Amino acid sequence: QFKGKIMRLEKALYGLRQAPRRWWQELCTRLDKHGLKRTRIDPCLFTRFDAKRGGDKKPFCIKAGVHVDDLLFTTNNASRFIEWFTDVCKDINFGEYQRLGINAVDFVSLEITYNSARHHVQFSQRKYILKGLERAGMQDCKPAATPFQMGVKFTKEDMPETADARRV
Repeated sequence: QFKGKIMRLEKALYGLRQAPRRWWQELCTRLDKHGLKRTRIDPCLFTRFDAKRGGDKKPFCIKAGVHVDDLLFTTNNASRFIEWFTDVCKDINFGEYQRLGINAVDFVSLEITYNSARHHVQFSQRKYILKGLERAGMQDCKPAATPFQMGVKFTKEDMPETADARRV
């Protein structure tokens, strides 16, 4: 019946409005199933504390930070975490994951590096900045300490009178 007609699209549906909320509910349900509980202070932080087992010196602890579809897990017992994570992977399909050790991992455009010898965590946005430079075609540009020439003095005569000229 619409043959030979030109139709105007009024609204395109690329996804459901409730999709993010449903995804969040599903993630919370699955993490809860594996013992991670949301904290009251920050709903994007999940924790799990288990009693000592065998020769453990401390109670087993897992903390998970969630940002959109990125998860960052921390623990105090790597071997028990691997057991737990193997069980979780049967229920949740993680697209890709990296173990954070001496090497860096990219999480929410932050490069996070843990140095076990010095016992410190370093956060950097170096990779994010390099990706932005690459997108703009500026990856081979020479860096400068300041983007403006030093020692330039402006006078009243340098400033235009009208507001439109200032924007130009």
